[in-house]
Amino acid sequence: MRCAIRCVPYHVSSCTPSWLQYIAVGRDWRNGIARSTHLAILSTMQSVERRPAAHASLVRKSVAVGSGKGGVGKSTTALNLALLCARNGIRVALVDLDPLSNIAVILDLARSTLDSIPEQIDASLESLSSYSLSLFPRFDLLFPRQKLGRGESQLLRTALFERYAAELDQRYELVVFDMPAGISHAENLAFLPCVGTLLVVVQPEPTSQVSAGGYLKAALEIAPDLRVLLWHNRFSAEAYEGLPAAQVIAQYNCYVPRELQLESPQAQRIRDVAYVPNDTALDLLQHRYSPETTLAYRIHGLLDMLQDVLLPPLPPEVGASSISRMRIRRAMLREMSLRASDRSVAEVAERLVGLRLERDSIGEDAAASRRLRYALYGWVAAAARSRPRQAALRALTESQHYLEWLEQRTETRAAEGQDRSRRLEVRVRTLLQEIAGVDSAGLPYEAGTAAGVLLFYAAMINLQRSDNLRQRFSAVVPRKRESDGRLVRDRRSQIAHLIDHDGEYHARFLELIRVLYPLVTRQIGRLARALDVESLLLRDGNGTTNAQAYLKLLTRYTHETLHSGLGVIIGMPNTPAYMSAHRACRDLLQLMHIAGDAKAGR
Repeated sequence: MRCAIRCVPYHVSSCTPSWLQYIAVGRDWRNGIARSTHLAILSTMQSVERRPAAHASLVRKSVAVGSGKGGVGKSTTALNLALLCARNGIRVALVDLDPLSNIAVILDLARSTLDSIPEQIDASLESLSSYSLSLFPRFDLLFPRQKLGRGESQLLRTALFERYAAELDQRYELVVFDMPAGISHAENLAFLPCVGTLLVVVQPEPTSQVSAGGYLKAALEIAPDLRVLLWHNRFSAEAYEGLPAAQVIAQYNCYVPRELQLESPQAQRIRDVAYVPNDTALDLLQHRYSPETTLAYRIHGLLDMLQDVLLPPLPPEVGASSISRMRIRRAMLREMSLRASDRSVAEVAERLVGLRLERDSIGEDAAASRRLRYALYGWVAAAARSRPRQAALRALTESQHYLEWLEQRTETRAAEGQDRSRRLEVRVRTLLQEIAGVDSAGLPYEAGTAAGVLLFYAAMINLQRSDNLRQRFSAVVPRKRESDGRLVRDRRSQIAHLIDHDGEYHARFLELIRVLYPLVTRQIGRLARALDVESLLLRDGNGTTNAQAYLKLLTRYTHETLHSGLGVIIGMPNTPAYMSAHRACRDLLQLMHIAGDAKAGR
C-alpha cells in the first residue's frame, strides 16, 4: 500500500514502511533526491511540534535565504539584499547560519572582531548585543560564530524567537537569515516555521533547479503558509521556456516519484521575484581590486554585444517556431571559429539545422527541408563574409585570452612579463576601423553606439599603462595597516562609505574624475584621428562631440574600478545586475509590507 505524505502544520506526519523502502531503493540521482527530500521532511517535522512563541511582527519581517545546493550565490544574495535595504534606510539584521558562508571574508572581518562574540549560546547573557556586530549604518551581523550543527539549532531558535524576540522586533525592520545550503541537515529547516518569507536562490542549470525543487518541497511541507519566492542568479531568458518558476518545478517533478512532486496548490505559492542577469559586474565583484581586470571585463562584454548586433536577423525562409529560431541564433553566437570558407559555412549551417524542435519538422517535405537548409546556408555565409563581425569575433577571442592571462597572473603572482593588453588593443583598433569603413546606413544603430563606447575603452587601454594614473586610482581606495605592517585595502570601510554616502570619500572620487576627464577626452580625440574613425565619436543632437556621454562613461568605469573585488553589488550601480537586484529588493519589501514605495525605491 502506498501513502502520500500529508503534512499537518507543525505536527508529525507518518508514512507506510513500503514507501520508506521505495524511497531507499537505488543510488542514482532520482532516488538520491527522493530519499534526501523525504528524510528532511520527516526529520524536521518530528523536531518541530509547534510554532515557537515568536512575535507575529517578527515572523512577518523575517526572510530566510536558502538554496537546494551550494555554489549558486546564496550567501552573497543574502548579504547584498541586506546591504541594499540598509542603504535604503532600513534597519537590517543579517543572521549568518551557514557554516560554509564567506560573509565574514567579504565584509573583511578581523579574527579579533569575530573572537569578541561568544562561540556558544550562554543563557546568562541577557542582551542580544552580546551576539551582535554593528558593522555599518543600519546593518548588524548577528550570531556570526554560532553556526548550525546537530543539536544547536534548537538553542539558536530559542534565543532568536523567544529570549531575544522582543529585542529583535524593536531593533530591526528586516531580519535576513542566511541558511545552510541544501536539506542534508534537516533540523536547520526547523527555522522555516519561524519566518514569513523564504527566498530560494537558483541558477539556470538542471542540478540547481532540481535541488531547488527538493528544497521547496521540504519547505512547503514543513511550513505550508510560507511566502515562497525564487531569486534567479545568472539569469538568461534563453535558458527558460515560459515562466522560470514553472520550469524549476517541472524539472524537479521529472526526477522524483509522484509522492514527492510539488503539487498544484504548492506550486501556486511559488513565484519569481528576481532575475539577476549574467552581468560582467558579478565577475568583477569576485576579483581583487584591478583596473586592468575591470577594463578587460567591460571590453569583453561590449565585444560580445557587438558580435550579436552585427549578426543579421534570421531570414523568414527559416521555417521554425520562435523557440527554435531563438536556439539557432544563440548557437550561432557561440560559433567563434566561423570562417568564410564553403566548408566552414556548411558545417555550421548543418549544426544549426539540427537545433530545430522536432515538432517543427513534422509534415515537412523534402523541398521544404532544402529551402530551410539553403536559407540557413545563406544566412551563415553572410555572417562569415561580414568583415566587421569577423573582426569582432577575433577581438572577442583575444579578450577572453587576455582575461585568462590576467587571472593566471593574479593566481601565480608572476611578474608582468609580456603585456597581453597590446594584442587586445590591436584587435580592438582593427574592429573600430572595420566598423568605421561601413556606410552608417548598413549598420544597426546599436553597432554605431557600441563602437563609440569601444573607442572610449580603447583609449583607456593605453592610459592604464601609466603609473601615475594607477597611483591616482589607488589613492582613492581606503587602506589599513595589517599586524605585519603591510598596507592593504580596507574593504569594510569602503563598503561603509557606500552605505552611508560618505562625503569625504565622495569628494575624493569627484576629484579623481576632475583630473581624469581632460586626459581621457584628449586621448580619445588622438586615437580617433590616428585610426581615421572620427565618425565613431559619440555626438549629441547638434552633431558635436557629446561631452556628457563621455563624462558618464568615465564616471561609471571609475566607480566600477574602485569597487571591483568588494563582493557587494552596491558598488556596481547602473549595471544590469545592480538594477535587477535593486528592483527585486523593492518588490520584496513591498510584499513583506516593510516599507512604503518612497523608502523602498530610493
